[in-house]
Amino acid sequence: MTSLLLVTRNFPPLVGGMERLMAAAVRELGREFDCQVVGPAGCTDHLQPPSRGVGHAIRPLFWFLPRALLSVLWRGRTAGVCLAGSGVTAPLAVLAGRLFRRPSLVFVHGLDLVVENRLYQWLFVPFIRRATGVIANSHNTARLARERGVRDVHVLFPGVELPGPVERGDDFVRRHGLEGKRVLLSVGRIVPRKGLAEFVERSLPAVVASRPDTVLLVVGGPAADGLRGESAYADRLADAIEQQGLADHVRFTGRLDDAELSLAYQTADLFVFPLRPVPGDVEGFGMVAVEAAAHGLPVVAFAEGGVVDAVEQDVSGKLVPSEDHEAFTRAVVDVLDNAEVQAERCKTFAERFSWENYGTRLREIVRTYVESS
Repeated sequence: MTSLLLVTRNFPPLVGGMERLMAAAVRELGREFDCQVVGPAGCTDHLQPPSRGVGHAIRPLFWFLPRALLSVLWRGRTAGVCLAGSGVTAPLAVLAGRLFRRPSLVFVHGLDLVVENRLYQWLFVPFIRRATGVIANSHNTARLARERGVRDVHVLFPGVELPGPVERGDDFVRRHGLEGKRVLLSVGRIVPRKGLAEFVERSLPAVVASRPDTVLLVVGGPAADGLRGESAYADRLADAIEQQGLADHVRFTGRLDDAELSLAYQTADLFVFPLRPVPGDVEGFGMVAVEAAAHGLPVVAFAEGGVVDAVEQDVSGKLVPSEDHEAFTRAVVDVLDNAEVQAERCKTFAERFSWENYGTRLREIVRTYVESS
């Protein structure tokens, strides 16, 4: 069985979309390959045999990287392909690949190509360019990679868990004061590119005026452990809610576990994704839009970044021209009034993104590099 080596800073026990993606990638690759992981401390507790690995503390980054490099050099000798979970660990996979004459593949997610950091752009992006191949999470991320000189790019959309039947959670509704409400849901880090403060300022007041029983349910919290310091945006959102007099129409849950998050999706009537363009940042794909669709929940989103691959117009929701808040408001009201009609179409759309389909395509990509080495 061919051995693969994955080095990543994003893996359980850390929590987030990239962490789920990397865990799923190892699980799916493990169906055909012998996987070794160099990741964050505690990652070995989340590996299913025969996959194995070693973990290192991720903070600070420039302490994690040299320690991870030593592990990569030790384990990379027997690897058929060296993979990096993001641009941050691309130098390690590429160096090991060059040293042991093996192909190197880098998963890129969007932000790891455009982040406004001179050191990162000078040191890390060139290694992405030198990798044998790149796996991009959307057509937009693939475009960004090609603009930076990457030649061999594969587009592979992230997968999603397809939930079974879930009853509406009466306790969840009661705890968050959602009885008799139309619920708009937002899931994710509270950061500028998500556009929640602008949505509260420019769309939510009109939605509430038109449909007074509307409540915005915000699942998530300020950014942590990311490349950008953006925690102040949560304060901006709080100020917007107060200034618009919408305190009675917004609920915050903080981060939720998978079971509670599923209840949030089941409870909501519509998922709102008011993305906005931010220099040095980008929405790589928008996994939460597909997760919403998998629960039968339609999405209204600005057509920004990779979300155009995660929402199909008039099938799983509506895509609105970027920053056109009046059109966004109209779309929200329209979908709210017809949300139940779209539920089955949303679920059918989400089936394309099953982890089974993701794994099949990922193994095909990796296999081509194994066979060429």
